[in-house]
Amino acid sequence: MNPLRYLAVLALLICTAVLAQNNARDRIVYPNDFRRTMSLYTTIDRADGKVYEIFINRTALETWRTERRLPHGTQFVIESFSAGRNANGQLLRNARGRLVKGASDNEIHVSEKRTDWTGSEQMTTGNVFGTPTQNGRWRMAAFDPRDGRSVSVNVAECHQCHQDARAEDFILSRGLLDGFARSNQPSYISFSCGQREICFGSLR
Repeated sequence: MNPLRYLAVLALLICTAVLAQNNARDRIVYPNDFRRTMSLYTTIDRADGKVYEIFINRTALETWRTERRLPHGTQFVIESFSAGRNANGQLLRNARGRLVKGASDNEIHVSEKRTDWTGSEQMTTGNVFGTPTQNGRWRMAAFDPRDGRSVSVNVAECHQCHQDARAEDFILSRGLLDGFARSNQPSYISFSCGQREICFGSLR
């Protein structure tokens, strides 16, 4: 190959790699196969008939266990379901009093902590929100788990809710994560309210 042509191809490959890297770090990428590759640490029943399953990636979990911190690359996933109801519209519960998980809401919320986010950070809907320090280096996004496409949500509301947990690295379910880190047994919590920001305050 001509030396000049070789250098041109090499430069193109380098630029392509850099652009791909920046794109991946500009916004959250859908966590493929998260139900298998991440750890479910709690299930939460809400009075409004929603069931939340919350996952954390395993690398972050091990760092939390040994160092009591959440490192670069930490991801949390909240998968939401609507509880089953009977013919009269009443919520269905199993023998232990837990809501019977029904259909998926086809939306997962993902929060990710990185130290190298790049790109614009001024969107208040969609996949990017805030400045690098507003949420302790966390960004938030929503996806449809059926195909992994990004779902537009008011991420500003997520950001505002997590501000109440600033002292806990913006993690509202830190108490539940602590329990799982010690026991390796997922917890179950039932809330009497339907507002996440109010209920989660009692878990810290």
